[in-house]
Amino acid sequence: MLITLLYVGCATVAPNNPTGALQAPVNARQTLQNADYLVHIVTVAFTQQGVKQFELSGFLFLYEPSGEYFIVTASHINCPGETMLNTVVYLHNQPGVGHNAELVGYDRRIDTAVLKITDPDFVFDGRLPVLGDSNRIKTGDSVVVMGSPQGKRFQARDGRVTHPRVNIRVYGNPYSLLIFEHSGALGPGSSGGPVVNERGEIIGMTISGSNQYSFATHINDIKRALPNLMRGIQQE
Repeated sequence: MLITLLYVGCATVAPNNPTGALQAPVNARQTLQNADYLVHIVTVAFTQQGVKQFELSGFLFLYEPSGEYFIVTASHINCPGETMLNTVVYLHNQPGVGHNAELVGYDRRIDTAVLKITDPDFVFDGRLPVLGDSNRIKTGDSVVVMGSPQGKRFQARDGRVTHPRVNIRVYGNPYSLLIFEHSGALGPGSSGGPVVNERGEIIGMTISGSNQYSFATHINDIKRALPNLMRGIQQE
């Protein structure tokens, strides 16, 4: 099954903490309340049409060996031919405080990028995400998708997995991406946002969608890529 879509918007990790996972089924509101790690990203880039501002979503994680904080988001935060000039990120548990960040690495084969928070005095005292196992995704599974659609910061919506494995081709990306489809569509600006299962674990990241459905990269693919992305690998 191959679907061609437009982008929603163009523009070793810390071990899982079992105590951070929500054990009971959750709805969108409950999940959002616990998502201190949810990130709203505002980046200014030089494009062929001039200087433009883009807004995406993402999620924070801690690389324990170095104590550094990184953000996972969609690689189309930096489309081919564009130059990122400035990026500021806002955390769900610190909504009024902006932090400087820079692009470290990306892999367009899974539409995933990693940003690094560069503020030397950055402190995070909230809940970090638990990364789940996307091999366990099944049709009908309940999910919650989170992000900042159309500039509305930190939104969430319930949905269900409709196809656990689908190949799609997204406009502007030469690769056929293996993703899963779900009904928790948020809209433009939610690219990079996490998709969470009933246990509160991140099982995917939004990369594209329509008014009715969204499409997410499997978290297992992202976990495999993270060591290279944090080292600065940039895979076109």
